[in-house]
Amino acid sequence: MTLLQLKYFQTLAFVLHYTKASEVLHISQPSLSYAIAELEKELGIELFEKKGRKIMLTQYGKQFLPYVEKALALLSEGCDKIKHASNQEAKIVRLGYFYSISSTFIPEIINKIYQNAKDLDLSFHFSQELSENIKNMLENDQIDLGFTMHSSDKLEYYPVLIQQLYLVVPQHHFLSVYDDIDINTFLSEPLIALDQASNLRSIIDKLYHEHNTVPNVAFEVKECNAALQFIIQGLGISILPRVPAIDALPVKYIRINDAKFKRTIYLAWPKNKLLSETAAAVKKFIISNYHI
Repeated sequence: MTLLQLKYFQTLAFVLHYTKASEVLHISQPSLSYAIAELEKELGIELFEKKGRKIMLTQYGKQFLPYVEKALALLSEGCDKIKHASNQEAKIVRLGYFYSISSTFIPEIINKIYQNAKDLDLSFHFSQELSENIKNMLENDQIDLGFTMHSSDKLEYYPVLIQQLYLVVPQHHFLSVYDDIDINTFLSEPLIALDQASNLRSIIDKLYHEHNTVPNVAFEVKECNAALQFIIQGLGISILPRVPAIDALPVKYIRINDAKFKRTIYLAWPKNKLLSETAAAVKKFIISNYHI
């Protein structure tokens, strides 16, 4: 059974006329008849039957056609993927990241790539989302590479950055006199926490649990910027990484005297996807220059 035989069968099943089908396929009618006869011979059944001057699919032909269409469609999709990986469109690398690394880490990486890979013709399409959303976008082929802290068995990971976590308090909070602090000093304070889906929340819950307590959660928010707004209003403290524009806000970052207050950031990409040459080059550059 050959690919041409399947394509000929699909076309004839649609046209239901040997002469017209051979014209569509740009082959002679005898060649088409021979190909279909050989396919029927291999399958051991008749795929077409004559109805006067017309031909019709047999019951076996009708059952066989959906499988042929699926096989040819899947093959066509594979061809499109390979073509995309080698054409000009593939010069665009779709890169995803989350808010707290957007103002320092990401610009540093992009600057280094352009400085050290001047012969690489590329541009970036950026997506800034929550870490969990970056993971989902990678799984759904919406981006090529992404920085995330959320795991998935559909992705591959490489650790690139350790992000320090700090206690963040309102500027005039009684704890703001500290430059560094022990966890026992603030365990009972009202906490502005990220919601349960957050990687940061799971880290904090674990650290509080190690000190035989649970966070005194006053409010739950989706991301760091929202937490800062609650802190500014004096509604609680929080544990956060340093985020963009923090120096302009009336809050204080305090180092916590516990080495566990940190989180690992990973570069991730889909396991079973063929990256374009450009995306693969960017991935290789980041892995070579950022490791922990």
